[in-house]
Amino acid sequence: MSINTKRLHLEGPTMGTRWSVLLDGPEPPERSALQTALQLAVHEVDTQMSTWNPGSDLMRFNAAPLDEWVVLPGHLMQVLAAGLAISQATGGAFEMNVGDAVSAWGFGTAPINLEAVRSASHRKRVRAYEAVTLDMAGSRARKTAVLALDLSGIAKGYGVDRLAEALAASGVTNTLCAIDREVRALGTQADGRPWAVAIEAPDSTVRH
Repeated sequence: MSINTKRLHLEGPTMGTRWSVLLDGPEPPERSALQTALQLAVHEVDTQMSTWNPGSDLMRFNAAPLDEWVVLPGHLMQVLAAGLAISQATGGAFEMNVGDAVSAWGFGTAPINLEAVRSASHRKRVRAYEAVTLDMAGSRARKTAVLALDLSGIAKGYGVDRLAEALAASGVTNTLCAIDREVRALGTQADGRPWAVAIEAPDSTVRH
């Protein structure tokens, strides 16, 4: 990296974890304004889709009565539509109605609960795409079964896309942004090399 080029690292909290941005450029954007723009971008996703936020729109839908239309914000509607389509296309291999199991195993806000784990593993699980109807024109959804939707398998990637959009709007062309293991690269490093993303193998003696 040239001495005339600066690398800026920004990060902040979102969805029970942290977002992170690296960017290279001869004149990085003003740090505090960019930090604010990025935090606002992920805050919108967090307030709509996080299971770590009890007041999120997703949690409001989870708690809503059956067979009643619930008006939901646009970003959440987009992610629900994508998640339901993927779930149906994969025959439920990708499933969003797993919030009870996620919580039972201690991946949410509470510690592991083995009794709840056993209960969740024996419960017949309703597939979300069989129980959720979306009205995209009316920006509303309804459900016909008790659900515990968890969008962790898709919402963080959506959050990364929002980070990338905020960066592009600020004139950033070379960046690596991430939320947990969801990563998106734009452009290159300052010296022209591609951004390097490592994937850790389950075997601690092997790295890819």
